[in-house]
Amino acid sequence: MSSGVPCGFSDSEAEVQMNNSMLNLFDSLIYTPEMKTLIERIQSEKSPFSLMCNLPADFKKSPTVWQFHFLPLFCSENDYLGTFFHAHEFLFLSPLEYVEGRQPYAVTTEKPNELFTAKEWEVLFLALHRLSSKEIARRLNIGTRTTDNHLNNLSSG
Repeated sequence: MSSGVPCGFSDSEAEVQMNNSMLNLFDSLIYTPEMKTLIERIQSEKSPFSLMCNLPADFKKSPTVWQFHFLPLFCSENDYLGTFFHAHEFLFLSPLEYVEGRQPYAVTTEKPNELFTAKEWEVLFLALHRLSSKEIARRLNIGTRTTDNHLNNLSSG
């Protein structure tokens, strides 16, 4: 396999083959506890699944979020042949950015700046998921009035 897209195949005997791009990604994951679970899941699941991983980068770059897709393959007799898998950087593009013609950018799990407090970032995240002030307050174990204050700070920040 010599594609630039990270991909691989695990056959029904659990033999795994992957291209160099996927090998590089797996090298980043090899010492993580999730890796053992991932290998077991590739070998046992006979249905499609996806997962996302925050992979470390070198000291000059922030970690990158990757999305992996696993697709089982069956022959005409419905016998399991193996699982094809591939990965891509997880990109986020809001509708407004799409309309304005901006390019997608990689999602990071770090705060982009110090504009808001850690709690305000949490409130913002939940508000963007259309949770009510009451639901945000319940999830964050804070008062509804405190949540409303955070939302007011966000809108004026």
